[in-house]
Amino acid sequence: MVAVLGLMALALLPQDPHARFAEAATESQHYLRLRWIYERIHDDRTPIDIAFIGTSHTQSAIDSRIVEAELRKRGLDLHVVNFAIPHLGRDLHWLLVRELIESRPVRELVVEVQDFEPRAPHPAFQRLGRVDDLLDSPLIINTGYLENLVRLPRRQLDLAFPAMSGRPRIEYAADAYEGAHWDDTERLHGFTQTRDATHTVQYLDDKANELRGDLEQKEALARRIAMPDGCSLLKRYNRAYLEKLLALAREKNVHVTFLYLPFFHGPEQPTEARYYKAYGETIKPQAVLDDPASWLNADHLNVFGARRTSSWMGQTWSMVQNAAPTAPIVAPCY
Repeated sequence: MVAVLGLMALALLPQDPHARFAEAATESQHYLRLRWIYERIHDDRTPIDIAFIGTSHTQSAIDSRIVEAELRKRGLDLHVVNFAIPHLGRDLHWLLVRELIESRPVRELVVEVQDFEPRAPHPAFQRLGRVDDLLDSPLIINTGYLENLVRLPRRQLDLAFPAMSGRPRIEYAADAYEGAHWDDTERLHGFTQTRDATHTVQYLDDKANELRGDLEQKEALARRIAMPDGCSLLKRYNRAYLEKLLALAREKNVHVTFLYLPFFHGPEQPTEARYYKAYGETIKPQAVLDDPASWLNADHLNVFGARRTSSWMGQTWSMVQNAAPTAPIVAPCY
């Protein structure tokens, strides 16, 4: 009982939410933008009209400055941000969307979809979620639930008393702030290599075939492990968070569009296309994806593909002018 009470006390230690994002940003170069995302939402009063939410696919494919510039050419004075974070996981997407649209007025969310929906939690969720977020996570099938609870007391202690772990408290600093845009299409922050490499079609096809084989195995397993209502048990965790994201968007009158970014020569439409259609339109930069010169590797666009995709978004995205909340619909299972 003493041990349980002690763990509960540690879990309830007060903390600055900025510290959660700032500390997570120090753990990996791929998480660098987490601190910026929090500060862009809470400390920078530049409007946020359109926000991209996704993985490294969106991080590689969207330059928010180019999208903004194309929209302005068409008389749309809208401010765009790219809040993508590497790795699949709808729990983190929901958390970022909640942080954004409960704090700022937003017109449009562009939510990335890939060839299939993820099964596992996002690794950063345990670092960024509030205590109640971690406790309320779905149990089935949540491969990170026990790990999150085990790590929670130490996380709370480090955030409440950073000096104990030898780290200074990270505060917002205007001179260190990136600005209204953080784009990684030309070079990832924290890396020196430029993203301008290209490959032969044969090389890209060979690597894409490896990804396709992995996709087929995962989908076959998901189909075998289903709930009585036909939904995949393996995808229940991330489906729950995607539906929470969409429900919150409806509540806040934020329109949702899905951006399909598959691997090279990937499926024409995502496995869960019927599901997405129940909530909003799915768009795809087909001409860019078909061009081998657009690809850094079989899974990510290079800087040339990113420029074309970002320009295409601004040129064809007239829906943002009259964005309306997505109607609540009972979607089919995936």
